[in-house]
Amino acid sequence: MLTALKKIWHALSAGERKIFLGAVALLGLSAIISGVMALRANTVQAPAYGGNYTEGLVGQPSAINPITAMSEADQALVHLVFSSLGELAESVEPLENAKSWKVRLKENLTWHDGTKLTSDDVVFTVRNIQDPDSRSLLYTRWQGVLMQRVSEREIQFNLGTADNNFNQDIKGLYIAPKHIFQDIPLANWRISEFTLKPIGSGPYKIYDYAVQANGFINSYTLKAYTQRATGDRPYINQIVFKFFATTEDAIKAFNTGRIDALGGLELGDIGLLHRSYTTFNFQLPNYYAVFFNQSQNLVLKDEAVRRALNLAVDPKELAKTIAGAATPAYGPVPTFSQYFDPKLQRESNLDQAAALLEEAGWHTTDAGGREKDVNGSKLSLKATLTVPQISFLKKTATELQSRWAKIGATINIEEIPVDELLGNTIKNRNYQMLLFGNTLNTAYDLFPFWHSAERFYPGLNLSIYSNKDVDRILEILRHTDDDAARLANMDKLQGLILEDMPAIFLYSPAYTYIVGKDLYGLQTEVISNPSDRFTEISKWHLETKRVFK
Repeated sequence: MLTALKKIWHALSAGERKIFLGAVALLGLSAIISGVMALRANTVQAPAYGGNYTEGLVGQPSAINPITAMSEADQALVHLVFSSLGELAESVEPLENAKSWKVRLKENLTWHDGTKLTSDDVVFTVRNIQDPDSRSLLYTRWQGVLMQRVSEREIQFNLGTADNNFNQDIKGLYIAPKHIFQDIPLANWRISEFTLKPIGSGPYKIYDYAVQANGFINSYTLKAYTQRATGDRPYINQIVFKFFATTEDAIKAFNTGRIDALGGLELGDIGLLHRSYTTFNFQLPNYYAVFFNQSQNLVLKDEAVRRALNLAVDPKELAKTIAGAATPAYGPVPTFSQYFDPKLQRESNLDQAAALLEEAGWHTTDAGGREKDVNGSKLSLKATLTVPQISFLKKTATELQSRWAKIGATINIEEIPVDELLGNTIKNRNYQMLLFGNTLNTAYDLFPFWHSAERFYPGLNLSIYSNKDVDRILEILRHTDDDAARLANMDKLQGLILEDMPAIFLYSPAYTYIVGKDLYGLQTEVISNPSDRFTEISKWHLETKRVFK
């Protein structure tokens, strides 16, 4: 056969040989193309294991522990190193019409050091959250919850009153290891080596961290934990967190390719990015508002004043020019919620706001302010707005001050460091007007923020608001799981709260997450807080492969 082919080849002219070789090449190329097309027709792209991912965070981790985590850096690491009770649970069952909840853990759960994970760890976690000395951010939500250890794998939470939303708290509770911390005094947890190099049970395990001589932590390196019993092995092999003192430093690192991702950017930061990137906006069930403390200033007791201040504010403009990736807020439920009543949307009107004040007896002074005769004395339209020392909130406060000045209201701005605001100002309700945010859970439970039982610390009713009809509806909402009834009651609730005007609702900012490389499997859903972006981290992947259908 080979000899015959050689004879044919030698019998061909030079031109015929070129034609023959071209035909063979074309035939070969056609075969390759047909093979590739057949492969694509019969295969799909699928995640593959591998790759390293580096994210930048502004700030420092100081307590990588589900109980004591404070900063965004702490909480991000907690979500990767530890497991939530929702992940650990085989079943979550309401009892007694949701007055109690029974949780059964999965079998063969272990910590990264091989120690068995049991219901004792769950009890230990909640009891320490409930201890005020832990200063846990979860303290208020878990107060009054009683626990009963049923078995090594079962635990029961007793609430006293029905709460159909409590499963959200269960699923979002990250569990700390009792065997690590039980013999360490709570006051010493923050100086324990296990606070900076924790033993968890989550999808990633602490591999290493780098710290400067002055104590500034440069980075954390996490490796995928392949022996986890609660879920699939993560696709990304290694995740590195690099920490920066300022947003400017983090943006420089992103622009030079030293980090792959950066989160929490404000509107003004986006224009500083000079590298190609993909934007993921996570919607948060939150809103920022100005809360009135009428007990601290007689002026704020006047409903006409509160309504005029509200009418002067333009939530659309604030959301667009200050908050960036945000939606305007018009009430205690975010506009993207299924429970929001579209009829509550409003337009700003400075003329109507000024007219409302005039009708209520607040007349313009020669200095441009306003006064009102109250029992023979002149009462000036003045108040103090307290604001955390956070850049976009300070910008918001300045814009509000300018808008309110146009209708004759004199508003002084008081800036307070976040730690002091949380530990003293809010705790003691020591403010007249407070620019702050409420973060709801994904069930949009408004009870902690508007029920009269939550008026004082550790409650979160920042307006010290009390309305018996509102209380009744909030209690009904916790008792019912009927969708139609919930929707009807949420409509009534929003109307009642806005009728009393205990706060001015501004905007609901999204969490902007910038990624500078190909990242697959990331879904932008509604999340309770920024660290929840890692809830489905096991599905994220950098590498892909083709597999047969």
